[in-house]
Amino acid sequence: MKVAYHAEAQNDFNEIMATLEDISEQHADQFEKEFQQELSKAQKNPFHFHRLTNSSNKRRANIKRYHHHFIYEVDEIANEIRILIIKHDRRHPSYGLNRRWPEV
Repeated sequence: MKVAYHAEAQNDFNEIMATLEDISEQHADQFEKEFQQELSKAQKNPFHFHRLTNSSNKRRANIKRYHHHFIYEVDEIANEIRILIIKHDRRHPSYGLNRRWPEV
């Protein structure tokens, strides 16, 4: 499956990377590697990760070592995973949940 990022999710990622780079380039590189590993799992099996709620089409993938996660939707018609949010686990649970994929 292809991967697409909501503009605000891309901003989330850039902010996380900048914060980690301030700590250590190695931390930033390792975070990016672990993020890509989880993203690869989602690409191979987009329904592997659990739904946020039973009625939601949003799914959550954890980046455990760094206490972050990303939330995505699956568009089966477009054969695409759409990343909506990337955030730290301690961030408010509702952060970013109002994000919607722009209609074409």
